[in-house]
Amino acid sequence: MENFSLLEVDVNGQEIFSVDKTILESFSGRLRKLFSKLTGKTRRLKLIFDKFPGGAECFELIVKFCYNGGRIKITPFNMFQLHCAANYLEMNQEMQEKPNLFEQTISFFQKIHYMTWSELIIGLENCQELIFFMPSSSLLQEFLDCVVGRLEFRYISSPFASSSDNSSMQFSWDISTERRGIYTFQATWWFTDLGFLNLNMFKKIIETMIRNKLDHSVISSFLFYYKRVKCPNASLAQKYRIIETVIKFLYFLDGNFMSIRGLFDILQVSMTLKMNKCSMEKLEQLIGSQLDRAKLDDLLIPSPAGEKIAYNVNLILRLLDIFLSNSHEKLLMYQLKKVAELIDLYIREVAPDAFQVFSIGQGNDRYCKRII
Repeated sequence: MENFSLLEVDVNGQEIFSVDKTILESFSGRLRKLFSKLTGKTRRLKLIFDKFPGGAECFELIVKFCYNGGRIKITPFNMFQLHCAANYLEMNQEMQEKPNLFEQTISFFQKIHYMTWSELIIGLENCQELIFFMPSSSLLQEFLDCVVGRLEFRYISSPFASSSDNSSMQFSWDISTERRGIYTFQATWWFTDLGFLNLNMFKKIIETMIRNKLDHSVISSFLFYYKRVKCPNASLAQKYRIIETVIKFLYFLDGNFMSIRGLFDILQVSMTLKMNKCSMEKLEQLIGSQLDRAKLDDLLIPSPAGEKIAYNVNLILRLLDIFLSNSHEKLLMYQLKKVAELIDLYIREVAPDAFQVFSIGQGNDRYCKRII
């Protein structure tokens, strides 16, 4: 006897499942509508999903749910997978005579505030690949708010960190202790825990940090950290998007609480990647506005390839102009003095350049005219 309820399901080209059509469609509004259009009995049915949320692994969870009479254990590991798949297959209130998987996942999300940090990280890691399948942006935002809310407990040891790290690790950002406290591992214990984030989820996490008014010094340090750990193994296109994103968010933060050395590092990478004009202008504005915190080594930036002069003097002049035209903050005498001394050191370093056609005194003239 032919089994007319046998259904083959190809999930994203990853795996083919042989399932009972009748069982699956009894829980799925989408499948029920699809099969209701069939006329007569078809000996062999095959269904192809090209963009099933979560792929074959997630579809297997759905099959288990259906074959188990509408029961499955929802965990931080699978809650986003089941939620997105239930929405995709319309396993919702329309299926009144059957257990409602969509509502079951909604109920589980109400427990996120009671999850441990490690459970939240597991959920976040599984969520980031499903971000575009989420039916409700508010539900995702509530989850991200919960994750960021935990970051305020800064002196809790990370469950993902080793004991040796916990006792010795310290970030070496060159931010003065006069403006902010020294960053220790205890203040940034979660950096490594969130290092796995892809760029899309990274953007959402940073936006959530800003919205929740997390300390700007913490946000900027995490931006620098993300760039440092992600760029080495990234393609040129990926590096470009990472740097562009980091610059975009740094521009919205208070520059007094970020590493000037970190900004110059990003500037070097940006010049190599030939970043767009908008990003370069934002970065130069960030650096120029706090030029008094720079050191001579920061300014010794090589000229672009093809130019005869050794150092990029025009860039330094632009940064100097930005510093002197800083209208949103009154410059103090000690800041002016520090920049004057810095420019003096810079002139001594670049003046011996035999190919330097620009008048070295031009920089000092511009500076003196501004402060008189």
